[in-house]
Amino acid sequence: MTAIESWNKAQLLSSPKAVLPSGLCRLTGATIAAVARLVSGYTVRWIECQPDTCQRVYFANHTSHLDAVVLWSCLPRELRLLTRPVAAQDYWGGLKEGTVELPISDLVPAPVKAEAEQIIADIKSGTFQPFTGPIKDQAGVEKIPAGVSATTAELASMNYYVEGMKAEMPK
Repeated sequence: MTAIESWNKAQLLSSPKAVLPSGLCRLTGATIAAVARLVSGYTVRWIECQPDTCQRVYFANHTSHLDAVVLWSCLPRELRLLTRPVAAQDYWGGLKEGTVELPISDLVPAPVKAEAEQIIADIKSGTFQPFTGPIKDQAGVEKIPAGVSATTAELASMNYYVEGMKAEMPK
């Protein structure tokens, strides 16, 4: 994800290091914003808030290298002049962190539901690692050795389907 921070105009102007964009920078910024909007086909929905020059943090889904630019281009011109990318970091979370939830329907038979709830509890406690090898790709090549749990980096860079999947990776 990418975080973009928008500073109050008074704070920006009072800063001894503040440098206001020149006409060329403004034209360049407007051009970048227009191209990003054209290419991304974005839609902006301001839900429970409106554009404002107050200090705030915007987050963009980090699925491409253009996420900060596209998010920035969605802001009104006045905010684009005050808003800069300040951080980019991938955030990982799962059941333990509460990022992912696995609700189990009441239609699932009670013994199956109890077993699933136990597996979820074991994942949360760290006693069960669902991505533990052996994990093989579709060609049968071992990617994660037996007894080894995949790291976050390995999961993030996984560019293969596991053995048994009947699909092809997008090109």
